[in-house]
Amino acid sequence: MHKINENTPNSNQNLTKSDETTSASTQKVERVKKAKEAEDLHKSERITRRNSFSQLNTAQRTEKEEIAAKSGEVWTCVSRKPNKLGGYIYSFSRRIMSTDEMFQHDEKLYPAVEINDPILSETQKELGYSYKVENGRIHLELLDREALMANWKNLQQSNPHLSDLNVANDEGIADDITFVEAYFTHDVLLSSGREFVHDSLFHVLPMLDEKISYGRGISWLSTYKKVRFVLAQSILKLYQQAVMAKRLIEENKTDFDIDLLNKVNLALGYTSDVLSATSANRATEIYIQCIGRMLWDSPSSHERAFLQRKFGTSKMHEESFEKVQEKLKSIEEQFKNLRKKD
Repeated sequence: MHKINENTPNSNQNLTKSDETTSASTQKVERVKKAKEAEDLHKSERITRRNSFSQLNTAQRTEKEEIAAKSGEVWTCVSRKPNKLGGYIYSFSRRIMSTDEMFQHDEKLYPAVEINDPILSETQKELGYSYKVENGRIHLELLDREALMANWKNLQQSNPHLSDLNVANDEGIADDITFVEAYFTHDVLLSSGREFVHDSLFHVLPMLDEKISYGRGISWLSTYKKVRFVLAQSILKLYQQAVMAKRLIEENKTDFDIDLLNKVNLALGYTSDVLSATSANRATEIYIQCIGRMLWDSPSSHERAFLQRKFGTSKMHEESFEKVQEKLKSIEEQFKNLRKKD
């Protein structure tokens, strides 16, 4: 009896510890649950940049499926042929359209517009790109990633001043943050699906022009990389803040709205998209800072149509871009303070 009485306090202590452990465990489970709910919400509401013909890996697709996957709203992929050094060259065709038709298609597809009549340089033609108008139709030949990488490597043999090419491959689905990260780490991102034509005309060809242009000088290696670094730095801060916000939402440590975060990510992706289609030496710091703000506060008609499709409203958000930036700065401070305590 005495022993039982002696053990009673210990039993109560153990029970208290057990309760505390259970409570802490329950709280942890609840935080994990809420973080998972936030993640699920993020996934379900994620604003994707791309919609592919098929989510199959390119290696799993038949030739017919691969050709069909690259057809868009305007350009129809009609065939492909093996590239001598590896990969494939895809042939596209479309009818000649009026200015009004082109504008209507641009508004429907923006920002992934497909209509463009490229003026190809001799070097781009040498790489395997071609464009011609024949019998009332426009014909276009574009290289897939493997063909481009192989032909570029071959071009380097006679032009040693050209640096290596770094092309990210996209199977067809890339959210805005993934696209931004690809911009930080690669020369360009090339979709193997529905946006293949858009990426080739608006991103790959301008990037090749930049590389070739800078490559003509002795200082290419430092100049081109320096320009790319400056451009990346201009959006890096906002990217870091967006990542911090996502982390705090997952940990259920902020009331920062997931919908607002998705819109911030969209502005980031949009900025990277515009920059990768812009001549690097013409993209000033002021221009870069204005891209996201213009989309947010004063979108063009094409941008309003784009936002309407994405959010059901032609306005990005009820708060100005400056106020959202203030919220993100607050998130950054909160994130840093929490990490100091951990």
